[in-house]
Amino acid sequence: MNNLEYLKSVGVEVEKALELWGDEESYQSALKEYMDSLPKKVADLTEFLKTQDLENYAILVHGMKS
Repeated sequence: MNNLEYLKSVGVEVEKALELWGDEESYQSALKEYMDSLPKKVADLTEFLKTQDLENYAILVHGMKS
């Protein structure tokens, strides 16, 4: 099952969402880029907590949830 099929199976209106992305290829590319960036972001979050750099921690968490 690809990402779009999964999203459809859980009730996401994929066609409406793709209006914002333009096409499925752009969506898949952006999703891959985001997924590939997660290990570094998790490592950064861990380091920010360890050093009590809560300002950067909060910025990164906010950016990830957006």
